[in-house]
Amino acid sequence: MKMRAISLTLVTASLVLSGCTSQPQAEPSHSQTAAADHDNSAILASDTAPPAQWDTELIPAPPLARYIPYMDGPRQTADEATELQAWHVRLDDAIAACMTRKGFRYVPSPAEEDGDNHGVGEFLRWLPVPNLDADRAVVARNGYGLMAAPKESITGKPANDDPNRDYLNSLSPAEQDAYSIALRGDYHVPTNKGSCTLDAIEAFPKPTRFSDRVDAFDAETSGVISSMSALVNVDLLSGPQVASLNRDWVNCMKSSGQTLPDWAGEEGPRVAMGIAMRTRPDGSLGPERPNTWVGEIPPEEISLMGTQPERDIALADYDCRASLNYLPRLTAIRVAMDEKFIHEHQAALDRLEQTEQDGVPA
Repeated sequence: MKMRAISLTLVTASLVLSGCTSQPQAEPSHSQTAAADHDNSAILASDTAPPAQWDTELIPAPPLARYIPYMDGPRQTADEATELQAWHVRLDDAIAACMTRKGFRYVPSPAEEDGDNHGVGEFLRWLPVPNLDADRAVVARNGYGLMAAPKESITGKPANDDPNRDYLNSLSPAEQDAYSIALRGDYHVPTNKGSCTLDAIEAFPKPTRFSDRVDAFDAETSGVISSMSALVNVDLLSGPQVASLNRDWVNCMKSSGQTLPDWAGEEGPRVAMGIAMRTRPDGSLGPERPNTWVGEIPPEEISLMGTQPERDIALADYDCRASLNYLPRLTAIRVAMDEKFIHEHQAALDRLEQTEQDGVPA
C-alpha cells in the first residue's frame, strides 16, 4: 500500500540529518535490537538492557489511534492467494527454462508474499521522541538501550541469501555480465528487452484481482491517510508549540554541558540519541556522515553499546525532559491536534472506516 513507507522515510531522514544511518525496518517498527560484539568492559551485555527505540508509545492511545484497524485495506482471499502463488511458480519455471536455453543455471529465489497489509497505521500510536525509562536509575544503567546495525550491513554483505551466488562467483567477470543481461537485460543500454524475466512476465502476466482491490482502497482513502501521516510526522514537530518546547529543551541540554547542532530545535530529543549513537566508547564524537553507506561507517559510530558517555547523554536528556514536563506537554499538544483533525476530517474518516468494513469487492 502506498502509505506504508511514509513514517519510515521520515524517521530515516532524521537520522541522516543527525549524522547517523538507520537500517530499514518493517513499518512501523520503532526499535532495533543491539548486538554486543565489541570487547570493551564498559559495554553492557545485550541481555542487560532493552533495545533502543526512536519513538515513545502513547499510553493511553491518542484519539486518532481508533482508526488504525481500518487502515490496512482489503484482506486477501484464499482464491487470490492461491492464484498468486501459482503465478509465481509459473513465472519462476519460465525464467529458469529460459536461462537454461541461454546456457546458464538459475535457481529461483523464494517468492515474496503478496499478502495482506498489517499495521499500516501503527505510527499513530507513537510520539517522535526516543524512549527513556520512567526510572532515572534505569536510565543511568541502560541509557537509551542497545542498538546496532545488522552485521550484514556493517560488513557490506547482502542481508538475503541468493541461491545463485555461489554459481555466479564461479563465473568469470565477462560471464557474470552475460548472465545479468540474460536474466534482467542489458544495463549498458539500458534495456530489459530480450531478458528472461521480461519474456516470462509477458508470457505470464501477474494476476491483478487483489492488487486492483488494493488500488481501489488506496484511491478512496489515501488522502486522509496521507494527512494523518503528515500530522504525526511533520505538523507536530513543526508547529509553534512544539518548536517552543524544543527550544527550551535545547537550552536545558546546553546548560548541562551538551553540545548540540544549530538545528537541534527542529528534532528535539531525537538529536540527543543521534549524538549518543555517534559517541565513541572513549567519549569522543564521531563526525557527521550524511548520505554515507552504513558499511563505510565504523560500528562504534552507528550504534548504542551502553557505554558511559552514551549513558551520560541519555541522563541529561532525561533530566531536561523531567524539568520541562516535556512528555506530558508534548502529549497534550498531540491529543489536541488529533481531536482537531477528527473534527475537520470526520467525513473522510467515516469513509475510511466504512470502506474497510465493507471491503472492496473481489
